[in-house]
Amino acid sequence: MFRTIHNFFSGAAAASSDFPLTQLDCPNPTPANSPRGIFSCTTEYLAPQKDALGTKIDVNALFRSAFRVAGDAKEKYSEQLERAVFPVFCRKTQRVVEKVFLIHPDTFDPDSQDAATRPAIQIVDKRVKLDHQHKPKMYVVLTPKNPDLSMSQFQPSRLGILEEASVLGLSPKKKSIVQVESSPLSEDHPLHHEKKDILLLEFINGGDLLNFRYDHLALEDFQKIDLMTQAIRLTVKLHERKIAHRDLKPENFLVRIRDEHHFELKIADFGFSLKTEELTRERCYSPGYMDPQFLQSYFIGARFHVGSEEPVDDEKPICPFSQDCWSLGATLFFILFGEGYEKTLRQNVKKGHMPLTNLDDFIDAKEKISDRILKSMCMSFSREVYDVLSGLLQYRPEKRISAQQALAILEGAKTEPPVGM
Repeated sequence: MFRTIHNFFSGAAAASSDFPLTQLDCPNPTPANSPRGIFSCTTEYLAPQKDALGTKIDVNALFRSAFRVAGDAKEKYSEQLERAVFPVFCRKTQRVVEKVFLIHPDTFDPDSQDAATRPAIQIVDKRVKLDHQHKPKMYVVLTPKNPDLSMSQFQPSRLGILEEASVLGLSPKKKSIVQVESSPLSEDHPLHHEKKDILLLEFINGGDLLNFRYDHLALEDFQKIDLMTQAIRLTVKLHERKIAHRDLKPENFLVRIRDEHHFELKIADFGFSLKTEELTRERCYSPGYMDPQFLQSYFIGARFHVGSEEPVDDEKPICPFSQDCWSLGATLFFILFGEGYEKTLRQNVKKGHMPLTNLDDFIDAKEKISDRILKSMCMSFSREVYDVLSGLLQYRPEKRISAQQALAILEGAKTEPPVGM
């Protein structure tokens, strides 16, 4: 997992022969708005093009860099790219514009049961489309593998949450692909015809936070605190709109690299998300970032002699926002120290040294161990950093601080501590 980090676009623009772009293999060219056509790289070429530094743009190098950023060390070279012409609704002009993309056939995460996620490059007049910084415009195209999956991000409610998060700037920008029959002259708004089986999102050049952090083991403390603050602020903005993500973890935060010192976080994957003001009985989250109230019988990988396994009340309604706060705390721990919170606990606790007989004593012991570790590891940071981590990583939900309280603490504002802190 440890890789040599390359600046995405400087590495992608390495000198090489321009990538050939050909006519379609099929007898008749794919008409506009058709889903895809296959390009065979043999006859026709992209127009000569260079980036802002005067280096030739190599399309296959761009794709290889995208896979490296996503944590895939394998060389991804393909002689068969897919061409797609998507009718995209432009919010600025309120019109539907056809845009052309080259899509790589390999996926970022082939094991995903929800969606196939593939990198794409926008093409204009046989040239790679460049943004205002003269960098190639790259996207990811998501198509559902199992749209009926209950926790799929293609469920209508979750597509709505993604749209809201994208408009607010909390997640990668989303392009709205509409049905062919929609047009700027139709009486209905084009977004009423938006396709629900394709997602077109901007590509974030730093990849996910997990791989980014492993690639940047020597982050300065101010950079860690900045990433920590951004993660809290993104969660606060979701919670202010009654959106619970329910799967916060480093893999679901994306990092945009502005330069070697400045990074910007975005939230991704809303497959577990829920918009509600009510408690819920649904159990979500990923191992290592799961609220401990879900599994009170298991603590940091070791079973303890407590007479019997701790009781778990599956019928007890829980607050999804409190669940987010625990997962957020574990994510912040990873940002600061580059390792998982539960893994750190395992390394600091000896098995079989907790002869407890009831659940309350058991949880008290957990909290004491956690507090001792946090105090030791946070000694090089300010008191506010410790207060945020210890407040979010409370085993009893009623004692856990909210994301809003965590942000206020970290920014130096005064806030009342929760009862029991």
